[in-house]
Amino acid sequence: MNELNGIDDFNPLKQRIPFRGDLFERVVESGVIHLDGRIVYQLKIDVEWEEYLEEKCSYKLKVKRKRKKRK
Repeated sequence: MNELNGIDDFNPLKQRIPFRGDLFERVVESGVIHLDGRIVYQLKIDVEWEEYLEEKCSYKLKVKRKRKKRK
């Protein structure tokens, strides 16, 4: 829990943070993706967590890339 509390708040519509696979694997037991966009996670602390995919999710943020030099 200390590691989770150590993650700064952020706005997923405006910024990205690195995915912490190590935390995900320690917290999430399983997950089910439903046709309506719901993802239901079973957490290892006997809690069920439900999220909804939205049009403006963080995974749709544009990735800043280095510009190619023109010749």
